[in-house]
Amino acid sequence: MVPDRDVPFVDRGDPALIRIDALGGCEFRGRVSRFASSESATNRTMRTEVDLPNPDGRLRMGMYGMGMIVLEPPSKGLTVPSSALVEKSGDGTGAVFVAREARAHYIAVHVVRDDGQSAVIAGGLKPDDLVIIRYNGALSDGGPVALEE
Repeated sequence: MVPDRDVPFVDRGDPALIRIDALGGCEFRGRVSRFASSESATNRTMRTEVDLPNPDGRLRMGMYGMGMIVLEPPSKGLTVPSSALVEKSGDGTGAVFVAREARAHYIAVHVVRDDGQSAVIAGGLKPDDLVIIRYNGALSDGGPVALEE
């Protein structure tokens, strides 16, 4: 069962490591093969199945264990709050505003990943850019901004 917060990141083919209690914690490596189309309303988890090789037949139906799924490799890029994205499309393009010399600047970016809380951005931003994450009123490219840290 995959917890609700991790559901958006599970894909078929993701690598998994399973430790089986009845076999003294013996580890088996497999891949996610199937998952439910909806989450359980009672425990907010998603049923997920992992195909495991079992050439010697040691795995038996009903055995229990613990599983870990590698959801995503660490990404290279800068992380910003998702609320900082002023535009985002399904093809990975997006935009943020940054503050430079007391002016707002509209910057096109590539959104690598966005989980609704934080977004990983590649391209467009510099490590020392001040991304505007909260503002009153409207922002415009080149418009004045007053910063609060």
